[in-house]
Amino acid sequence: MMSALDTWTRDASKERKFLTEKRFLFSVGNHFDSEGNFYVETRRCTPDEKRIPCHLFSPALKTNPAEIDRVYGVAAIAGFTFLLCTIILSIALSSAKAVVLDTDGEELKPNIEYYILPSATVYAGGLTIGNRNSSCAKNVAQAKSPVDNGLPVTFSTVNPNATTVPLSGDTNIIFSGATTCNLSTVWTLTTDETTGKRFVTIGGVIGNPGRETLSNWFNIHEHMNGLYKLVYCPTVCNTCRPACGHLGIIKEDDEERWLAVTEEPFTCQFKKA
Repeated sequence: MMSALDTWTRDASKERKFLTEKRFLFSVGNHFDSEGNFYVETRRCTPDEKRIPCHLFSPALKTNPAEIDRVYGVAAIAGFTFLLCTIILSIALSSAKAVVLDTDGEELKPNIEYYILPSATVYAGGLTIGNRNSSCAKNVAQAKSPVDNGLPVTFSTVNPNATTVPLSGDTNIIFSGATTCNLSTVWTLTTDETTGKRFVTIGGVIGNPGRETLSNWFNIHEHMNGLYKLVYCPTVCNTCRPACGHLGIIKEDDEERWLAVTEEPFTCQFKKA
C-alpha cells in the first residue's frame, strides 16, 4: 500500500507520472490501486522548473468496485427519472396548448359562432363577405370600419366527433347566414384567372375530406402573444401536395381588402358572437 507521503514525479517532457519509491503509475484524479480500491485524491504541488514534485495525501474516498457500481447505478436511475419527468411535463404542456382559444381564454368549439377579428382594429374590422369583381358578393373581405366585427363564422373540424377546434388541424370555416349569390357560405380557395392570385371565396362544401374537397380545408396556427394566423395547408389527402401558404390581406386600388394567400399572415383573434 502507498503511504500518505509517497511522492511522485512528473517528467514534463515525456508526460510520465510515477511514484519515486515504488514507481507505481497512476492517473491524476480518481483511480484504482493494486487491491481494487477506488481513490479520490488531492495533491499539493510546487512547480520546480522541469520537474514538479508533489505529495500524495490520504484518499478522500476509498471504496470497492461493487460500491462504485451501486453509487453510479443510483445516479443513473435518478438521471433517467428526471429525464422521463421532463418529457412527460413537456407533452402535458404541449397538449394543453393544442387547441385554439377565444378572446375569453376559452376553447374554440365547433358549430359555435365567432367573429374573426384582426390583431389590431385600428385600420379595419373583422372578416365578412364582399363583391370583388362579380355580379354578387362572394369574396371573403375585411370590413372597412374598425368597429365592424364582420360576419360570424362557425368551424367544422375534419373529425366530426371533436368537441374543440384543434390547433393546426383541418377545419371548414362557414359564414353564418345566407347569401344572395345562391352559394354555400363555406370558405374555399379560388384562383383568379387574370392575376393568378388565390383568393378565399365562398361556395365550398362541408366535410368529405379528400382530393375533391382539398380547397375547402383551412388551418389555424398559433402566432404569438395569444394571437393566431389563418393558413391554407390541408392534410386531408395523403397523396396530394397542396401549395401551402398564409392567408393575408390584399389591398386593391379601390381600398378594398381581400383575404388571399400572401406572404404576410393575417394575425387574428376569435371573439364569441
